[in-house]
Amino acid sequence: MTRYSLNDMPVTVLHSVLAFLCQDIFHEHALLDDYYKAMDIATVCRLWGALMPSFVYHYIFVERKIVSSYSWLCDRVIEKVVWFSNVSSIQYQHKSHLATGLRVVMNDDYIGPLQLPRALNTFRLTSPLWTGFRALQFFGRGILRSGTDIRTPDMMADAAGFCDFMQFNYRSLESIILHPTILSLRSDVSDTFGALATPQSFNYTISPRYSLLLRLYVQSLSSLQCYFPVSVTLHEPITVNLATLELDLDSFRRLEHITIPDTATLETINLINIPGDIPLIGFQSQHTVLPAFPNLRVLQLGFKKMLDPPEQNPMQLGRFIRTYPKLSKLAIKQSTGVYQDLYSSFRDAPLRLLQINENHRTLAHISTEIIRNIDCLHLETIRPGEGHWWDDPADFVTRFYLAESTVRRAALGLAVPFPTNINWHDLVCLSLSTDMATVTRIVHLLEQLPVLKYLRITCMTMDPHDPDAYYWGTNDRQADIRTATELTVVDSVRLDDPPNTRGIEPINHNLQVLAIFTPGYFDGESLSKLPLFLPLLQMLAVDDEYVDAVRRNVGKINLGVLVCPIDYSFQYFVIK
Repeated sequence: MTRYSLNDMPVTVLHSVLAFLCQDIFHEHALLDDYYKAMDIATVCRLWGALMPSFVYHYIFVERKIVSSYSWLCDRVIEKVVWFSNVSSIQYQHKSHLATGLRVVMNDDYIGPLQLPRALNTFRLTSPLWTGFRALQFFGRGILRSGTDIRTPDMMADAAGFCDFMQFNYRSLESIILHPTILSLRSDVSDTFGALATPQSFNYTISPRYSLLLRLYVQSLSSLQCYFPVSVTLHEPITVNLATLELDLDSFRRLEHITIPDTATLETINLINIPGDIPLIGFQSQHTVLPAFPNLRVLQLGFKKMLDPPEQNPMQLGRFIRTYPKLSKLAIKQSTGVYQDLYSSFRDAPLRLLQINENHRTLAHISTEIIRNIDCLHLETIRPGEGHWWDDPADFVTRFYLAESTVRRAALGLAVPFPTNINWHDLVCLSLSTDMATVTRIVHLLEQLPVLKYLRITCMTMDPHDPDAYYWGTNDRQADIRTATELTVVDSVRLDDPPNTRGIEPINHNLQVLAIFTPGYFDGESLSKLPLFLPLLQMLAVDDEYVDAVRRNVGKINLGVLVCPIDYSFQYFVIK
């Protein structure tokens, strides 16, 4: 048989393969180490290096490391600041023309002098070759914490000096972004909605450096981002032309001072900690209604959790649907404290991805029409803070399962009812967090989803007799147990005998990845039988402690199935 190598592929195919290999290594949260992983691929051979995707070289990294060593002379531990960069690597490969941004990584709590200007000068990043950077990104808390101890007697003067340095050397900046927390590369939900999460508290002194930098560049930015713990106050009105607007309304004050004369430039709006009605910000318009957003593609609205929510606003935004002709991603959190059904306002928008994050009791007010024509759904319920929520009817959530929908990828949590009946026949990928999942329930689910390829279930237990498992059960506990333990074709198989595969009917013809995790009882024996009825199954992922036992059992049935730790399956369940 003739043997072929990757290099025998057409150049266009090989280029696509390399781009695929690098896409997880080098995304918007990649670090310097990730860049060098991509370079390991590039150095395989000259051809691979020549065909590496251009996005690998888009950022110049400057990363700070704090090295601690004991000084016998001073009889104490001394911290030394060391800087690293990929600038020489990019120059050596003659890719300098591809670099469009500067990414500064300071993932530490060093409170001594910042020393970033000195590092930029040392790496010659203040030379004319690099002063055309359009994007500036800070990773880690270093930009906030450095320069806050006694070695910096005047923090305001220090911050002003830093801003003067940046403005003198980098006058073309269009985007300034801070990621105080570095996200993991392995994430099962798109970080598009990461900003909707509740910010963590902090108890450290913050340098005004970053806030001053934002205020200095704000009128020239095409992307404005300000989240906790940064705070910015505008003392006078400004006019901006933005493509991206991302604001924590607790941090960015005096919104009335922002004027956006041309809303056609806006492509992304993300507002969190909205205290009431959706603010109009400062859109310049002669009309009393919201202006048109002809190019808006992403809209994220996170409302503030209030102890005493105001009376719900009966106003619906349906009259504004026509103003979002390109809206493809919509994420809304805790809106039902202000609006009864804000989602219906967007039911005719061309949505591709929808995130719903609400108190599960208020889901009853939300029309299921919103999920009819979407491709991706992330439904996350919030437990109510009062009453016996475990006595709430499952219909609050299951009515969405029964609604007709074209959804193909879905993530459902936290501890939602198990979808014993589901009407999403186009579903290809499902990530589910539920109360109790038996193999009987899993079999019935797979029978209803003929094109499902990827299924991940996180449950509290797989024991149908656990009295604490049925958070969403009926008043008839025995009937719940009977339903969860009905005999299926899986029960006819014995692991101690070689299985007879003659006449076996698959329960699903397309499933390729199955992942199960539970901190409670794990029914490894029943789960090990499932591959016999899943002819295309390639991966069965379980918790680390059960991998060996399940691998031995599955080996008696289907040697072609990879049994592995649950972490290996994360890449298949990204919703974006």
